[in-house]
Amino acid sequence: MKNDSLGWIAKGTKNTNKVRIFVLRSGLRMEAEGISHKMTRGKTCYSMIKKEFGFKGNKLKVLKQLNEWIEKNINEPFLEPL
Repeated sequence: MKNDSLGWIAKGTKNTNKVRIFVLRSGLRMEAEGISHKMTRGKTCYSMIKKEFGFKGNKLKVLKQLNEWIEKNINEPFLEPL
C-alpha cells in the first residue's frame, strides 16, 4: 500500500518563519484555552507574539489580531509535499 501523505516541508528561511508563526498561534490557542501554561522555554507564546507584532489586549484579542495578520500576510501556499 502506497502512502501519499508522507508529510510536508517548508523550504527556505522565509517559509520556516511562516511555520514558526503558525506554531506560535497553536501555542497561544492552548494558552488561551488553559490547556497549557506555556509551550516554549522561558516566555509564553502570548508574550512572544505581543512583543514581535505589537498587538495589545488579552490572549483572545491577541489571537484574533494574529489570525487577521495571517490572513493578510500569509496567503500563498508555502509548504511542499515530501
